[in-house]
Amino acid sequence: MNESTVEATYTGPAPPPPAKSLEEAIEEARNQATAAKTAKEAADSTFVEADGRLTALRNLQREHDKAKEAYTAAYDRLQIAQKDFRDYSEDEKKNLAELLGKEGVDAVRVQVTAKTGKDNATTAAVTKAKGGITAAQTASATSETKRKQKAAAVDEYKQLAAAIGAGHTKLRGLREEVVKARQAGKYALAYWLLVNRGFSEVLKAAQNQLIKPDELPDRLLTAVKELAAAEAAKVTADTLVVTRRNELAEAEREAAEQKTNGENDLRAELDKIPAASA
Repeated sequence: MNESTVEATYTGPAPPPPAKSLEEAIEEARNQATAAKTAKEAADSTFVEADGRLTALRNLQREHDKAKEAYTAAYDRLQIAQKDFRDYSEDEKKNLAELLGKEGVDAVRVQVTAKTGKDNATTAAVTKAKGGITAAQTASATSETKRKQKAAAVDEYKQLAAAIGAGHTKLRGLREEVVKARQAGKYALAYWLLVNRGFSEVLKAAQNQLIKPDELPDRLLTAVKELAAAEAAKVTADTLVVTRRNELAEAEREAAEQKTNGENDLRAELDKIPAASA
């Protein structure tokens, strides 16, 4: 009889993992401690923030309760006082209108309208003066920019060869970049450098500067005249700034005076209005 060999299979619990080294155990414990510390700090921060909000809300609730209690206690009294003032206003307005008569009431309105007009006019004058000084300062800055441009043109004509040479130096640098790119077989890069990196603009600027020697004296004289005109314009612009600043100061003075004396002047005019004839 043939005997069959049956291979035994282990079905017991899994064997324990290999023991960690001391260094691994220390590193794991360190990581766990760090994570726990981070979590604790985050929790502490959240607690402090939440506790602060809770304290603020509780204080607000106490203040709210006190405010409501105080207002409730005074509400009826305030309503009565409000009604008294409203009744007084309505009744007294009628009484005074009868004492003044239509002409007197109209005269009061005229004086009130006049004061309001003066108030508005002085306020508008300040606003206008502020706009004027802003515009003058802007014009002054613009004229200074133009003056600098004209001065630069004069300097350029005085040393025209150096100015053109500076342009040529820049062109040489650009050309070197193009040549290097072409020699490296980077034709697209070379094309971009030549067409899109300002070579043609610098070339055109240098060409415009490259005038005939006989033209230089007239060009320089014209530039000097334009500079003189720009400097004169700058002086005019600066003078206008001073004028506008003085206008603003005067407008502010008149507005302050109206604010201080306007009501007193109105009272004086109202004293002149007689009662209605009996």
